[in-house]
Amino acid sequence: MRGFFLATLVYAVAAILFAVASGQSAVETVSNLAFRLTVFLPPLAGIAALAVAVCALTTRGRAFLSQGGRVGQICLAVVAAALFQAAFVAVKTAMPGIVPFYADPGLAQLDLLFHAGHAPWIAVHAAIPAVPVLAIDVIYVLVWGIVATGFPVLLAFDPDATRQRRFVVLFFVVWVGCGNVLALAVMSAGPVYFDALTGTQRFAGLIDALQTSGMAQSQIGALQDMLWEAYASGRNQVASGISAFPSVHVAAATLLALYTRDRRPGLTVMAIAFLGAILILSVYTGYHYAIDGYASIALVLLAARAWKRVDYGVERQVARMA
Repeated sequence: MRGFFLATLVYAVAAILFAVASGQSAVETVSNLAFRLTVFLPPLAGIAALAVAVCALTTRGRAFLSQGGRVGQICLAVVAAALFQAAFVAVKTAMPGIVPFYADPGLAQLDLLFHAGHAPWIAVHAAIPAVPVLAIDVIYVLVWGIVATGFPVLLAFDPDATRQRRFVVLFFVVWVGCGNVLALAVMSAGPVYFDALTGTQRFAGLIDALQTSGMAQSQIGALQDMLWEAYASGRNQVASGISAFPSVHVAAATLLALYTRDRRPGLTVMAIAFLGAILILSVYTGYHYAIDGYASIALVLLAARAWKRVDYGVERQVARMA
């Protein structure tokens, strides 16, 4: 995980420079990044501690942990994962200062065209009108937050160095490639913010549906309000930053499904079901247009296929040299 740590350091420096370029002060940017680091570090350390405890229950797990430098690699992954998330929030918060939101009308129209003139959020709310709000909060916020932000920590427990390297690269594809680069190129806020952003009533029905379902009063609803207030006021806080296309939620769930298929094939169906739930809830909650999720799945699958070919090519070259 040393490579992941070094790459994260570079990313953190780039995040600071990016935030400063957006108009934020360097001192405030570094201070906020340091504070976010202290916020992300404890839960990620808790995930690692739990994983270590589970490993210690078996002979094979204890042998894995006793390998030279293994515990140090795990600790390095925890620190790097926390720093990465702190830097990601810094970049995401700064993006509207570089490129203003502009793509929502086009994405909303493309969403309709892709679904034969039917708004996906209407279909989703009609299909699952009585989903318990608490269940949505748990799946979309808590469970996703653990597996998505803790993914590098999970990789630190992988004994296969080739697979570990491949999924570290794909992790950067998801968060930096999709969550920063593409998000900046297609700056969009999402359906839940469409009317506030454009001054129209196009998604008034969605706002009413979120109120009726209790979603607006949930943890997700509170977070949506907080994100908009932070954006509108220009505040830089622990949880801030808005972008819709492509969906990092769906991209990270796709990455988890691919990793599960590689490492624990028996759990693949469960991982795909989780991906499906995240895709549906990304639309249900109003965070995303459906095409945000479709694009994320396609991009991650293409990146995984491309990198696997790179790994295969390297292995063949090494075999020829041997």
